[in-house]
Parts: sequence; C-alpha cells; structure tokens
Amino acid sequence: MQEEISLLDLWQMLKRHLGKIIGLTILFAALSVAIMVFFVQPKYSSNAQLIVNQQNSAEQQTIQLNEIQTNVQLINTYQDIITADSVLNQVAEQTQNIYSVRELREAITVDQAQNSQAFDVTITLDNPENAQAILTVLIDVFEETIMTVYEGEEPNIFVLSDASLNPDPVSPSLVLYLIIGALIGMMIGLAIAVISELSDTTVKDEEYLIGLGLVGLGNVTAISAKDVKESRLQGQTQRSSRKRV
Repeated sequence: MQEEISLLDLWQMLKRHLGKIIGLTILFAALSVAIMVFFVQPKYSSNAQLIVNQQNSAEQQTIQLNEIQTNVQLINTYQDIITADSVLNQVAEQTQNIYSVRELREAITVDQAQNSQAFDVTITLDNPENAQAILTVLIDVFEETIMTVYEGEEPNIFVLSDASLNPDPVSPSLVLYLIIGALIGMMIGLAIAVISELSDTTVKDEEYLIGLGLVGLGNVTAISAKDVKESRLQGQTQRSSRKRV
C-alpha cells in the first residue's frame, strides 16, 4: 500500500529535522572554505588587448567593409598562431621553461568582442608576476611570427593595452565554494531526514493508524519517575487524612 505524503507532512518533517539540516549546511560550507584555503592553488590573470590590420595599399584611402570583415575573421587564425607549438616553444625558452608548452596552452585564452577587430589575450597562472611577464613575451613572439607569416604584406599590429598586473586572484571564488558546500550539506541533511522518517515505524498519532487501515483501541501514557513519586506522596497524604478523620 502506498502512503501519500502531503505538504503538511513534509513541513512537519522539516521542522523536526531543521536543526540537523542547518548544522550540516553550516558544517559543509565551512569544510568547503577550508578545502579552498588549504588545498586549492589560487590563480592570477594578466590581460592584454591587441588589434591587427592588414596593410592598406598606398592608393587606398578608406577601409572597405569587406576588409574589416576579413580582419575580424582572421582573429581565429591569430588565435591558432598564438597557441601554436612554434610560438609557445619560444615563449617557454625565453622564460626559462618555468611552464611547459602544454601548461601555457591551457592557461591562454583569446576572446573577441562581436564584430570587433580587437581581441583580448588572457593568461591565467599561479603567480601574478609570472602571468604578466609571460604574456609580455607571448605578445612579442606573436608579433615576430605574424611578420614572418605575412612577409609579403606586413600587417599593422597595435597593442591597445599592455599585459596587466593583477595581484587579486581570479580563482577560486569564496562565494562559489560557500554555495557549493552549503548545497551539499543541505542535500545530505534532507536525505538523512527522509531516510530517518521512512525507517521510523513508530506510531506517531491516530491518523497514522487510520492511514494503515487500523483502529486505535487506546493510548498508553508514559509516566516519569517524578510523576510516580508525586502520585505516591499524594496517595500517602490522602490515606493519612482519612485516618485522622
């Protein structure tokens, strides 16, 4: 026989286990913060913005729309050049191989605003000074590589903003870890509450018996030792009163 659980039953269940749920939520939130502080390596980012234009002919005085579109599409090519082995090998060599080519490739991201000829190059590493220094070297090597690739018609490369130095870590996020830890603790608390309720076969009230198709014949009241003692004293007092009468 299936037992239907109403919203009221769920609310009452939550009230009975509210302390346990809140306690586990706080505990796991604190544990997640401790894990972040002691076991997660902070990451720092350095960002630079570049723009690359194809060299215009001397006769051409204005930039045509199709040329702008071509430059926008070429940014995908520039991204491939930036993360190519030939470029990253030079960057690793010039920075004393602090990071491997694989680590550098995983740390680099290239982002482009929609329909913009400018693009951002960001590198995220475990040290802010290293991130800035390596990004500066990367831009220099990229410029040299572009000149080699387009030796017939050299493009114009402009660094709109140099590699930045950001001493504040970009990850991990304290708020994110708190939220994740709190959610995990809350889910575990709810799971424990549900399991406790489902495994508890104690008859709680008369409605529980009705739900099982049974009839309650009576109630047995639990009497504490204090109540027993007081009832005995009261009985002795009553007997003494009768004797005196």
